[in-house]
Amino acid sequence: INAEYGTPRVHTMMEPETPRESDKMDRRIAKNFLGRRHSQRNESGNDRREDVGMTDMGDERLPYEDEDEILAAEDRSRVELIDKARQMESLDYEIYENAVYRGKQASRSPGDRRIYLIMRWVFPLLIGALTGLTAFIINLFVENIAGYKFETALAINEHSTVMAFLVYMLFDVGLTIIATLLTTFVAPPAAGSGIPDVKAYLNGINLPGSLLISTLFTKIAGSICAIAGGLAVGKEGPTVHVGSCIAAMLGQGGCAFYQLPSKWLKMFQNDRDRRDLITIGAAAGVAAAFKAPVGGVLFVIEEASSWMRPKLLWRCFFAVSYTHLTLPTKRIV
Repeated sequence: INAEYGTPRVHTMMEPETPRESDKMDRRIAKNFLGRRHSQRNESGNDRREDVGMTDMGDERLPYEDEDEILAAEDRSRVELIDKARQMESLDYEIYENAVYRGKQASRSPGDRRIYLIMRWVFPLLIGALTGLTAFIINLFVENIAGYKFETALAINEHSTVMAFLVYMLFDVGLTIIATLLTTFVAPPAAGSGIPDVKAYLNGINLPGSLLISTLFTKIAGSICAIAGGLAVGKEGPTVHVGSCIAAMLGQGGCAFYQLPSKWLKMFQNDRDRRDLITIGAAAGVAAAFKAPVGGVLFVIEEASSWMRPKLLWRCFFAVSYTHLTLPTKRIV
């Protein structure tokens, strides 16, 4: 017996209480508790009858008349949350040494093992080079578009200040509209900085569409338009996302429409190896954005990844070092 509310709750072995009856009983207890709480508020001068659905006669009730309606509304909210959660996938970074795994490892020849070890260092080289090239392209387009915008506005300003202001405003509005349309209709996961998506993946949550090739190109074009359009954004977060997208694309052997036929590029199609590659891509993105290779490694250690090994740390150093070395070369060219 529940002595606090005076409501008997008896359970027997012959007639157990069903979950629906238990929910009704808990709802009735909560209803009485809310009624007493709001009556105490009314006595103290804080009348909130409209917020809790009380009638003018002083009847104490919840916004729903029937308890079945309350439970049905809760069921609908649970179903909506479950539908949203089904769109996300949890990743398993642990290796289970079962019979299937041991048989797969035993079937690999010594040549396959050597190729796997070599590609573990070739992939960071490719990720660092492509991330540095992408950062160079973003900087090049932003500087040229923004420079052309300023030169045009200054040339018109010699004749009319108002017209120069209108032209400058049209440039910014047009670039912002292009970035908005790309992230709205082409690849919605490309919206935002991208760092939360990368951190979610590195901690075991695969957000749908966050590392696709469409997200990659939309991120590059949207970043160029947003930065050149004068918005209060930077290229640091997008560069991290771009590096992670490049690493994910290489790890699965190419894009989804046309995957490269070589089996050397398909050795990392598992959650553990792809996590390592995306960690390297995030570090290369920070190194390309800030020109700070050590800062990129520290970023993935302290902020992004929760699984870090000494071998992965050296591969990150190798990738960010190559990214830092290639940026001056591309700048000179």
